[in-house]
Amino acid sequence: MAPSRSSSAADSRQSFQVEHKMLLSAYDRLEDDKSNNSDEPEWAAGRTVSQRARKAIPRPSSARGWILLALTVAAASGLGAAMGWLAKRCTVSQCVRMTSSYSPLLPAVEYSDLQFEAELGAQNGYKGHPRPELDKLWDRIGRIHPISMPAEYLGVLNKTGSGIPYAEEDGGGIMVEIEVFHQLHCLNFLRKVIYADYYSRPENMPLEFLVGDTLFFNHIDHCIDFLRQFLMCASDVTPVTSNWVLTHHSPHPDFNTMHKCRNFDALLGWVEEHDNGGVPRQTPNPSWRPAPSVDKTVLDYEPGFPVPYHGPSVNDSDRWTHNS
Repeated sequence: MAPSRSSSAADSRQSFQVEHKMLLSAYDRLEDDKSNNSDEPEWAAGRTVSQRARKAIPRPSSARGWILLALTVAAASGLGAAMGWLAKRCTVSQCVRMTSSYSPLLPAVEYSDLQFEAELGAQNGYKGHPRPELDKLWDRIGRIHPISMPAEYLGVLNKTGSGIPYAEEDGGGIMVEIEVFHQLHCLNFLRKVIYADYYSRPENMPLEFLVGDTLFFNHIDHCIDFLRQFLMCASDVTPVTSNWVLTHHSPHPDFNTMHKCRNFDALLGWVEEHDNGGVPRQTPNPSWRPAPSVDKTVLDYEPGFPVPYHGPSVNDSDRWTHNS
């Protein structure tokens, strides 16, 4: 009796499945040989996505292989968890050192949340038309305080060829200024330039205005570009939301943003307490004088220019006299 059509079909399917498995096994061995003996890229070998994925999965061939795989996964997971734990346990001091250049002020850095009050109409003591009390605030935060830093840190700051030392009887170390006060000094100078109608009057004129046009505009360009570099370096990524406001056709940004800020008052108190009172006495060493390309940009280059408030000591016997 001839086999039924249904039994023949079943036998054919079973035979096909067996042959299919055999072909896949042979294909896998062929691909293994090809990958071991050829530099042909994987995409050119004609493998399908499912085959590539299957080949990427490790297949331990013994119990020892599975144990090693499990230990590797456990070790990686443990290392990741440990790093996450350490990151969460980072102290303020450690985080400050990871995100700052060396400074003698690092131990004085404190952080707190601060809500900016930066709307166009916001009022505070640093805004508005010039007046004596406003100038007093700006002059304090923009005062450049010379302080001493251990000479051993010059290399860390990439300043091995720079630096003026204090005499040992004055405490030693290298004279340095702190960037934030230079930045605020620059911002204060630009503020005065904007209000030139007030600061050009003889009774209000600041020292920075007592120079020729070349030095005056060099100072402006220096301050603008110095602040540009700082802002690009800091790259504040705080999100600024917006609101619809009556009489405005475009969304109005809400500049009252939350920031994680360093305690400026603490740093200001630190430098005021450690201010060395002036720059070190100048010695006859000619290498300490500015190069020709620099001496035409500093504010005390012109003959008779008065000593700035952050200049040399007022001790007349040791005072550095300005030369043309």
